[in-house]
This record gives sequence, C-alpha cells and structure tokens, in this order.
Amino acid sequence: MSKESMREEADRLIKEAMEKKITIKQGDTRIEATCGKCGGKNRVSAAPGQLRVPFACKECGQKQTTL
Repeated sequence: MSKESMREEADRLIKEAMEKKITIKQGDTRIEATCGKCGGKNRVSAAPGQLRVPFACKECGQKQTTL
C-alpha cells in the first residue's frame, strides 16, 4: 500500500467510527530498543506521553532506559 492509500483508509475508518460514536483510545507505544551492552533486541511498552522507559535486557539482564 502506498502512503496515500493508507491515509485514505485511516480517514475512512475514523469517519466510520465517528458516525458510530465509538471512542478511540490511544494505547501504549511499543519501542524496539537495542541493548547497549550485548546488542540484543528488546520490545518495550511505553505509556502515552512517556519518553524514557526503564527496562532490563532479555538476554543479558542489563538495566537501562530507552532513548
């Protein structure tokens, strides 16, 4: 899908939700973080408005925060 078609689809879904009076809630943001010690990939969940999230690496256990 192109960006334009994805935008049109999102606009259509929002209009349909507004017509049905469905409340749309913003969920948690998922951040793909890389460990600074071992380089392992970690998936961290952040609440809306939160920029830095503390996490422990799944591979080596190093405690750190996301950027």
